[in-house]
Amino acid sequence: HTDPITTANTVVTYTYVVTNTGNVTLTGVKVVDDKLGTVADNVTIPVGQSKTYTRQYTVTQKDIDTKTSIQNIVTVTATQPIPETKTDETITIRKTPRMAVEKRANKPIFTSVGETITYTVVVTNTGNVTLENVVVTDSLVTLTDVMRTESKTADGKLEVGETWTYTYTYITKQADMNAGAIANSAKAYSTLIPENDPDAPSVNYSLPGDQQLSATVIKTADQTEWTAPGTVTYTYKVKNTGNVTLTGVTVTDDMLGAVTLDKIELLPGEIATGTLTYDVTQADIDAGAPITNKATVTANQSTTAL
Repeated sequence: HTDPITTANTVVTYTYVVTNTGNVTLTGVKVVDDKLGTVADNVTIPVGQSKTYTRQYTVTQKDIDTKTSIQNIVTVTATQPIPETKTDETITIRKTPRMAVEKRANKPIFTSVGETITYTVVVTNTGNVTLENVVVTDSLVTLTDVMRTESKTADGKLEVGETWTYTYTYITKQADMNAGAIANSAKAYSTLIPENDPDAPSVNYSLPGDQQLSATVIKTADQTEWTAPGTVTYTYKVKNTGNVTLTGVTVTDDMLGAVTLDKIELLPGEIATGTLTYDVTQADIDAGAPITNKATVTANQSTTAL
């Protein structure tokens, strides 16, 4: 077997050729492999002739995990005194430690603050060697053994082809909705695949949020009829009716200009208040028409008026 062994359960066939190179017929010939045991016993081999035998060995996962090669030694003895006859065979084992990490959520989008998201992180041993001291990290939470389900033996060892599944819940925050997504990641590493190894697998996962940008402004005047010139005070109340925190909130009256608000950052449901005054003139009274003005709201989160 000239190629390196890479997988368990590989069957290696050994061929033993025993030749009588002396000038006396050999009797009671015995061939013993230190790994496979007796290959032949009580055999007679005439001068110049050979006997051929085969034996098979199935490579185990333990071989892959604990060895760099498989070596066996064959010894030949006979009834007649012969020089020590031994030979050995070495087959190289090629270890390829590999892991894969994937992450998913139980929904494609979140729509509100305080919503419960169930995340699943799956780590798979995609190599050919059992991995020990495996560490799995997540940017949102600390993953614990309690969260883990092992698909094979629950022994804390990630066997070849085995998956470890972690499940946890996360409650969405206002900051997540403000960002428009929950950006997170997961990573796995072990003794054979250190954290700084390029082969240490990681995954980035972003769950989008359904942002709703909206606000209302209510404008009231301290009087609605005028019979003589005077001053009217307008009060503006801006409410964040969406689900995203608004910053840089401004209110502009198309007749009176910018309104100074008591705050310019509004969490969902919050209200900001401001006032402006207008001096009613005799010309307004003579015109007899309503004084009409309109207020608009803008914020940093939107390129258009809310």
